[in-house]
Amino acid sequence: MKKKLVSALLISAMAVGMLAGCGGKDENTASNGGTTAADTGSADVEESGDNSRSVDYDSVSAESLKEEAQKIADSTEFSEAVEIEFASAGKKGATDASIFEKWMEEVTKLSGGKITFNYYSDGSVGTDSDILPQVMDGTLDAGACGIGPLSQYSADLANFQMPFLITDYELEYKACQTPEWQAILNAAEEATGCLKIVGQYDVGLRHFASTKGPIETIDDMKGLKIRTASTDILQEGMAAVGANPITTAYNEIYTSLQNKVVDAEEVNYATFAGQSHYEIIKNFSEIGMYPYTCFIYFNSSVYDNLPDGYADLMQAVMNEQEYIYLTETIVKADEESKQKCIDNGVAINEVQDPEDFEAACAGLYDEYAAKSGLAKAFIEKVQSMK
Repeated sequence: MKKKLVSALLISAMAVGMLAGCGGKDENTASNGGTTAADTGSADVEESGDNSRSVDYDSVSAESLKEEAQKIADSTEFSEAVEIEFASAGKKGATDASIFEKWMEEVTKLSGGKITFNYYSDGSVGTDSDILPQVMDGTLDAGACGIGPLSQYSADLANFQMPFLITDYELEYKACQTPEWQAILNAAEEATGCLKIVGQYDVGLRHFASTKGPIETIDDMKGLKIRTASTDILQEGMAAVGANPITTAYNEIYTSLQNKVVDAEEVNYATFAGQSHYEIIKNFSEIGMYPYTCFIYFNSSVYDNLPDGYADLMQAVMNEQEYIYLTETIVKADEESKQKCIDNGVAINEVQDPEDFEAACAGLYDEYAAKSGLAKAFIEKVQSMK
């Protein structure tokens, strides 16, 4: 299944066409609305079917998932060699890359070397927005990307980042497994017309960091100029808690803080520590505003035409790696980054009465629930799990 990569210029020319040609809408983004259940008239919550990417979170363990993958490997006849072309814009060996790097390694091992991967990393074939159309048109077999590019096809995906809804990694992992979230993923696949989503991970829960002192309660948010990602749902969430959300480019956050364009930021530990924001900000307030979720996906034609048992094995191994990543890997990475912050003089506190933030966003939850039956079901499900 090895494909010839198209040139970067051709990719750019194709990208707009891909938005319309594979089920998407070129004018719709996470900010102004892709396909939703309200658009399609569907609000049904269905299980994900064969090669299920969801598991019973109440009884799951790394050991049980590993045993399931081994069972599938033992029952599969690996008679055909398959090479998967896989791409990520991220850095090879980075924490967030570990989920799919370990997945590829384990799949190759369990298949006796019959399933191998040609892995493009470090932006060698473009950004997330470049990789997605390459997988959609079959130039690449599979890839990874953040929520932004996929949200162009299904606005319901944005509900995973509803402010103050998913506030810790344990809840995030459980939310990923719910039928309500699986239904949103199914709808996103249907909207693209050519993708199969097999896994999900997070580059780090967002918290607050402020040059004005610690954020202790919701009162400390009033009028605070806080750098916020440009997505509507996040901008609206910050306004709902009394802050003044300001958008700056990701690569301009440090200088914006330094030049007092903004007073604060919503940020994860990895970025705060990795980009030395502790040189400017000495107060970091933990709250778990939202997860920055990412997806691992296949071209659905490639996935559906794999030899018998191959897709089952890859999904089973992904289920194992997703569990390990969200319950162990990212937790440990946050702790390491947190210690780096402490070592560099940052005072860290937990925000008091976090339920006040969720209550302030109640109108936002209602607004998005009214747009889509799938969104309503997911929001209510996560609230019931807290």
